[in-house]
Amino acid sequence: MRVHLEKKPLDGVAIAFVVITFLAVVALPIVLSRLNAF
Repeated sequence: MRVHLEKKPLDGVAIAFVVITFLAVVALPIVLSRLNAF
């Protein structure tokens, strides 16, 4: 898949926000499950 990329600061911020949100949503259940396991 080739995606046409344009250098826009707003796009970078939006992508970073989505990535951070995704990582937080994925990491939270893992951390909570590990804490509950102990």
